[in-house]
Amino acid sequence: MAEISSFTKQVFAATRLPSITLGNSDFPDIRRDGTLFVDKTAKLPWLLDYKKVFFARPRRFGKTTLASMLFELFMHGTENFKGLAVYDTWPEKQCYPVISISLYDLSDPETFEAQLCKSFGEALGEAGLPELEERVQGITDIDALFSKVRVELSSHRTVWLIDEWDFPLSANLNNRPAFDANTTVLRKFFAKLRRWRNVRFMLVTGIMRYQNTSLFSGQDINDIIMEPDFADLLGYTQTELETNFAPYIARAAELLGMSREDFLEKLKLQYDGFCFDAEASVSLYCPWSINKFFQQFVRGTKRSPNQVLTFAPFWMNSAGASKPLRSFLQAHRVELEFLEQALSSELKVATSDLNDPVSFEKIDLPAIMVQSGYLTIKRIASEADESGVVYYCGIPNLEIKKAFVRVAYKASMAAKMGQRKFDQVMAELSSAVSALDLVTMTNALNELLVCIYYDAWAAFIESHYRSFISWSLLATDSVDIVREETYNSQGRSDIEIEYDGKLLVIELKRLEVGASKKACLALAQEAQDQILGGKYSQNSAALQRPLYKERNAAVWVISDKERQIVYWRLLSLDKAKLKQDPLLGEGWVVPLPLEESAAS
Repeated sequence: MAEISSFTKQVFAATRLPSITLGNSDFPDIRRDGTLFVDKTAKLPWLLDYKKVFFARPRRFGKTTLASMLFELFMHGTENFKGLAVYDTWPEKQCYPVISISLYDLSDPETFEAQLCKSFGEALGEAGLPELEERVQGITDIDALFSKVRVELSSHRTVWLIDEWDFPLSANLNNRPAFDANTTVLRKFFAKLRRWRNVRFMLVTGIMRYQNTSLFSGQDINDIIMEPDFADLLGYTQTELETNFAPYIARAAELLGMSREDFLEKLKLQYDGFCFDAEASVSLYCPWSINKFFQQFVRGTKRSPNQVLTFAPFWMNSAGASKPLRSFLQAHRVELEFLEQALSSELKVATSDLNDPVSFEKIDLPAIMVQSGYLTIKRIASEADESGVVYYCGIPNLEIKKAFVRVAYKASMAAKMGQRKFDQVMAELSSAVSALDLVTMTNALNELLVCIYYDAWAAFIESHYRSFISWSLLATDSVDIVREETYNSQGRSDIEIEYDGKLLVIELKRLEVGASKKACLALAQEAQDQILGGKYSQNSAALQRPLYKERNAAVWVISDKERQIVYWRLLSLDKAKLKQDPLLGEGWVVPLPLEESAAS
């Protein structure tokens, strides 16, 4: 990190930027606390063009805050919205009882229906109907609950807000009986709700769309997920980022020793790239990730101005962000070929796969990845046919790439190795990276390599080794950034990783079956010459961090016969720059036995 100027330190000590909303989705609290709030209210009146709306976004995009804003508008009017876009445009002149229910964290089939009834009762009290709340206390059956309140509640024109509707199902994609039991409860609930009369407005939010729940049958609920008009209803656009976070951007760039333009480009690569609309026209940042990044150095944090800001996987580390994918992967084998395709290219996905309701049997990995946010629309591939428009979908950004690798790769490898063995190997690999212990790193990687299914090896080429090793390193707790095939004007490195403020350049060579040790050493020397001659550590990405604590390089030779790394070499790029002997160490590796389980 570049040295911070004394002037910046003085300014940092003298001024404190306002806190940023984190972990609080209650709109009145946000307004009361005076935290930074990006005004997303301009399109709220447009929702009222529909009587009933279904709107989905991945976790941490602000769905609960959206529901809270609508609760406040319908219950209390616009008084709390002064200065925001909706204040002068909200068309309603009267207020309504608002029944607001969140299904987040309700997943246990043994208690789900009772918990839903309890939440319903509490929502009646919050809607200003305490007598109805008291009447339904202790009821644990949906049909009985609706019967108790039908007459009195129907006399009011009501607003219904159902948040995170799908959580009871997404949390049980690895448990068919639990999934079916919760589906039965939801089917009863939404069947009653959709027949409810005297409804002013209804919003249902979530991530996934499931069949057999009574929610998506019929035409009365409007699915606006891919409507271009609502593309930026949630999430930050580039303009919103640069406008609302201008002082935060300036401070972050200074602390990182980067120009404003370079910082914005890095922020974009890390957190931008979500797109949900049918026209593939609007690119968005995840609000949670941006808020978490800038909160690192504002009021209320313990960071000093000399601490390094991190481009961490904030979305992945947030509560529930990966729940649907984790649940699905616990019950399904993920092929390495799919990981390769998803991470290195774009997948063609039809409109029907993007937003059609799915059943437990028919849900597949691309569908769950798109709907939960791991894949996003990149561009239109072809015009509409019988399956609708076809889109190219890909990983939105570096944060999600790391998140997906950590979830999908870990699930795949744990299924092959056993969870305990996998956790042990990953812990060893993570510690070895931190210590730059090439012997332990190599042995840990070999433990992983020998677990690749035998039938996958027939098509393995050098790029597959590169991707697999990149995933393994990215899945550790030690590595911050992994780059594959990084170019500069004189060459292209296979892999570069950043960890603890350091850089490690990795060059792979493949040793053919029957080749001698002399041939192996020749490959290693060729790799060393490429690294030093091609100045692999001096590409544009690495030069954005000009003061790494260390710059080193590793050479690994992988044997086709053993399907493992058989030789390693460690070089100091800092010594090479000073025209000193760069070799820090080298060694042969005793191959691990190829177990029967890995060859079957």
